[in-house]
Amino acid sequence: PTEIYTTQDTRSLHDALPISSEHLLKSRLLIGLLQDAADGLAILNASILEEANQEAGFQKVLACFSGHHHRDYLRHIQGIAYSQINSASYYWVGGDYQHVRYSKEVDAAHPWIKYTVPYRDSLFAIVSLDPARRKLTIEGKKSEMVGPAPWDLGKTREAWDAATLRAAISDRQVSM
Repeated sequence: PTEIYTTQDTRSLHDALPISSEHLLKSRLLIGLLQDAADGLAILNASILEEANQEAGFQKVLACFSGHHHRDYLRHIQGIAYSQINSASYYWVGGDYQHVRYSKEVDAAHPWIKYTVPYRDSLFAIVSLDPARRKLTIEGKKSEMVGPAPWDLGKTREAWDAATLRAAISDRQVSM
């Protein structure tokens, strides 16, 4: 059975999850966060997740999903797959790169939209876990940017890290 828990308590996985210690010790976990646990800035960070694996003596934390950076990439750190799931609708570029992408009426009704690079279609992903094959599959949606890409407004593709700044969530196969 699938169990979903949400919490604000991020001191440790044991403190964060409202389940018994015995149950937690036997469970494998997929974790979803807003902040990227792998970048070291989130309260529930990679060191806590790696510690949970070490204490359990097996691969307890299989993957950690986040979306705060609005990027599309996957990193493996200490056996944990850290997947950055892109925003559903836009990337924020800020005032130096603002551009009116829709009509004047839309811009007037939604004044912050010019500070973003919106996507034509909403993005989402379907994540499947096959425990028998020890495989995690991410099936992502692809779209396109509305108007010019950030690198067309200034700075280079490299400076924007264009490989991860896409109007897409990539399909991925991850071995566990």
